[in-house]
Amino acid sequence: MIAFLLLAHASLTAIGEPAPVANMPSGQWATVRIEPSFAEIHTEIVIGTLRYDRERKQLDFWMRREDRDRQGGSLSVRWADSRKCAPMRAAIGAMREIGPMQIDPPDPHADLVVTADGTLYTLEAPGRYANGHAGTIKIHANVRTPLAGWAERLQSDMVNCWTAKAPSA
Repeated sequence: MIAFLLLAHASLTAIGEPAPVANMPSGQWATVRIEPSFAEIHTEIVIGTLRYDRERKQLDFWMRREDRDRQGGSLSVRWADSRKCAPMRAAIGAMREIGPMQIDPPDPHADLVVTADGTLYTLEAPGRYANGHAGTIKIHANVRTPLAGWAERLQSDMVNCWTAKAPSA
């Protein structure tokens, strides 16, 4: 049974996920995508854990920001490290305040709202139910949502933190 699960995970990774990025620090646990509908540049920010700092009794984090063109080609890659960027911890902590969406199955009597412009925000991160069971949350939302507000604050708070050099543990 374990062999089957490992094989299933390996095939999912090989088919359903992008190839690992060279020189990416380990410990990746969240991805944020910001994709303006009519803009030429889309942004992906990957968040991970560097290490546990025993002296300060806290985790140290890294972020990798990649700007891409509409075809997915990489335009720039920048890095940030919570040991050198004070706003990073607050931005990560604020993820908890995004709040859950409510499940909303289609209603044949509701008005259908289609948004063709705006910005698509995506967050994929670990989550937990109120009873303690863990899982993964993937949220897609447009402008004027808690996710959009958090993602825009993340970008503005981190503006002075990005560097060309990847952090090391």
